[in-house]
Amino acid sequence: MKTMWENIDWMAMGELCLKVVLILIGCRILVAIGRRMINKAFQIKSSHSRFQPDEGRIKTLDKLMQNILRYTIYFVGIMMILSLFGVNTASLIASAGVLGLAVSFGAQNLVKDVITGFFVIFEDTYKVGDFVQIGNASGVVEEIGLRSSKIRSDSGELYIFPNGQVSTVVNYSRGSFQSIISVGIAYEEDVEKAISVLAEMCETLKRHFPEQIKNARVLGVGNLGDSDVSIDVAIYTPYADRLSLRRETRKRCKLALDAAGIEIPYQKQVLYIQTQEEEEYARTEGN
Repeated sequence: MKTMWENIDWMAMGELCLKVVLILIGCRILVAIGRRMINKAFQIKSSHSRFQPDEGRIKTLDKLMQNILRYTIYFVGIMMILSLFGVNTASLIASAGVLGLAVSFGAQNLVKDVITGFFVIFEDTYKVGDFVQIGNASGVVEEIGLRSSKIRSDSGELYIFPNGQVSTVVNYSRGSFQSIISVGIAYEEDVEKAISVLAEMCETLKRHFPEQIKNARVLGVGNLGDSDVSIDVAIYTPYADRLSLRRETRKRCKLALDAAGIEIPYQKQVLYIQTQEEEEYARTEGN
């Protein structure tokens, strides 16, 4: 009577193991070649771009495409290995498709979040470091994933949005942000002279901040107030620098007008103190 080990066809088993090893080695080689091709493709795109390449977005897309490639190749490899062992992979794939369909109906929001997150990354709707507004929340994007996005507000709150619920995004970091600074002068002052002084200040401001201030100009008289004539100055800056450059512009406006001898009106209080002789004289005149 033959034992179990004697019934095994060792030649066929060795051939089967060799095929499995070759399939796994082939998968690894294909993954390595695919990674190199993906890296090369993104490097070529960056070098031929007319604009400054976004390193964060390039790395995100590069990693995403590599993961998709690896999962696809190994899935095909596993199906080939199962077919070597006599498994009906066609029926297995069909069963997996039915199971996946059932799961997708039960997790529609998750599927929607993942698909939306993919397009947010791929289309560069917003990226890490951008100042955005989503719904009623606004802040700096800290993290973007396929499932959710995280936004940190100016006051420190962390908002976590499922990507599927993001409908409208306002991205303040694309292009220049316009800030209007109103400077008041007294009615007695020469308006044309004040505008000329502020225009010269704008040119100086652009020279001192060439990377941050894209443009600065005097718009003209913005308002005629009760005690002053308001002149509007516009500066165009990245959104993240808007507050510090507004303060710097106000300071330079004040210094420029002071140097030109142009008065900026402010509320004054006059305190009048009568002496004892003046009080007695007032009483005498009253009588």
